[in-house]
Amino acid sequence: MKPHLILTFAFAVAFAGCDQKQADVQDLERRNAELQARLAEQERSAKAKEAEELLAKQTAANVEAARSLAAERAKLEAEKAQLSDAQRKAAAEDFRRKEDAIKASERQIAEAREMAATKRAEALKAERAGGLRTAQKPPAGTRTLDYFFDALDPFGDWVEVEGYGYVFQPTAATKPGWWPYTDGSWVRTDQGWAWKSNEPFGWATYHYGRWIRLSRRGWVWTPGSEWAPAWVAWRRSDEHIGWAPLPPEAHSPQGFNAAVDEYYDLGAGSYVFVAQRDFLGGKSYVGRLVEPAMNVRILPHTVNITNLAYRRVNQDTVLFNEGPDPASLRPAAAPPVPTVRVRRVEQNDPAAAASVEGVLALVGPVLEHLASQSKPKSIKGREPLNIDRGWAGIEAEEQRRLRDRNAEEARRIEATQRAAAPPVPPRDAPRFPPPVAAPVAPQGAPQTAPPGA
Repeated sequence: MKPHLILTFAFAVAFAGCDQKQADVQDLERRNAELQARLAEQERSAKAKEAEELLAKQTAANVEAARSLAAERAKLEAEKAQLSDAQRKAAAEDFRRKEDAIKASERQIAEAREMAATKRAEALKAERAGGLRTAQKPPAGTRTLDYFFDALDPFGDWVEVEGYGYVFQPTAATKPGWWPYTDGSWVRTDQGWAWKSNEPFGWATYHYGRWIRLSRRGWVWTPGSEWAPAWVAWRRSDEHIGWAPLPPEAHSPQGFNAAVDEYYDLGAGSYVFVAQRDFLGGKSYVGRLVEPAMNVRILPHTVNITNLAYRRVNQDTVLFNEGPDPASLRPAAAPPVPTVRVRRVEQNDPAAAASVEGVLALVGPVLEHLASQSKPKSIKGREPLNIDRGWAGIEAEEQRRLRDRNAEEARRIEATQRAAAPPVPPRDAPRFPPPVAAPVAPQGAPQTAPPGA
């Protein structure tokens, strides 16, 4: 071999070795960055858990005090009823003093609840701010929560809400009588009941994140990274079926059971109801729903049937939305309710999302659980934290009865679950991410762990 050929070959081998070393260094740096990101995420999660435990202790004390006051008020009313007219007049002043004392105690409990919620919001907000400072920049092409900013902007406004960050309000939600999960239909699938929306923003707002209703603005949506066929609580009676959007604080590593109303303080006004005969068929529930004013009468005759749990479907772990039993929705001689297969597509493209027989195609791009690195291009103001959890317009005495009923229902459900062998979650069930923005503790949170936790 000629000398210059030998020299050329030697240089080629040397350069190849350098390229390999450079690749090894880059791979090592990438792995180190991933490790640092995981460590930072674990530290943030630990802080969030500590804040949750502190709130649980505070709210447990508040709930117990509220229940004691309710019992004292009931005793006082019973004493009033047993008095004669003369005795009632003589004891009026004494009863008035007792009544004033109870009201003062109730105000103190309300203030304590508000203070606990504020502390929790501040703790999680600080934790989130720290996470944003230490978060690794996502790789190019990675979809994070920022993906929703531009995607939803044509269909509504982004608003900054104290404690929750940036939330989205569809233009449709500014109209009187608008409700989430109404302009569309429920479809039975291999992942339970999936929501098929008619609204252009529905591919995001009914399968990711959660909904809250602000007292002054109305319904708004808080972004989330995990996809599900729907995020709702269910209720049912012999005549009606109802569902309510789960709030942003609804997070659990295993799913949610029928104690959600008690734990998240969902009032009658959070639900929409439809007659059982109108549940199946049709492309929209708009115009077929029961008047909201009837909810207070309907709800006491219903039972909560919420059951969202992780299951293995087609070798994947998914959040299965159980809801009403399909077999009970049809007459005895009618054919079974058909079950279709869910197919998630990456792009919001009508051609790609076109459904074929036996398949329900839903837009559901994979999102990384990373906090927002930016903000919406246009922000329509800032809202104070003032949430309507479905109790507005309901008299105080009726609120008390419904809350007591929810608490009793939750205790009965949890006792039944404790008596049964606990289910084993799938081995690869995803760790449910903490809220991206600091949620607010619901009033009336029970002393037990979150449903499904």
